[in-house]
Amino acid sequence: MARLSPDKAKVLRDRIWNEIDATLLIPGDIIKIKLGDIIRADVRLLKGGPVKIYKGPLTGVSFSRDTYKEDFFASGSICTQGEIDAVVIATGSRTKFGEHTHPVDTTNQDDQYQKDFTAILQFCMCVAVVAMLIETVVMYPHSTTCLSYGN
Repeated sequence: MARLSPDKAKVLRDRIWNEIDATLLIPGDIIKIKLGDIIRADVRLLKGGPVKIYKGPLTGVSFSRDTYKEDFFASGSICTQGEIDAVVIATGSRTKFGEHTHPVDTTNQDDQYQKDFTAILQFCMCVAVVAMLIETVVMYPHSTTCLSYGN
């Protein structure tokens, strides 16, 4: 998920606007969102002009949505018009986007289905090897007698 996040965020800390690494955002930070910005965390909009936010990367909806004060937007949304301030309410795996991607990152690779599949595959391989050995033992005497008739 980190490679999907933009590098920088404009944040208000100690009454000063600074540009910081987006991974350093924490809930409660006030950020500035402007045209072209990818929203770096789950946010609630505060003040600013009218904006349009595109949620396509998250929802698949192909149009931008007009926003109003107190709207919530999830991490990964894109500002397509205007400029507005917002308060960060969730970051990282605690975002709506992160809630859906985190379970994929942490799946247990040795679940019961995989163990059963591996056991069946090993059994089939053993049966195939044994069948080849039996065929070799049974067919070997016949192949040598057929060759001796030709001489």
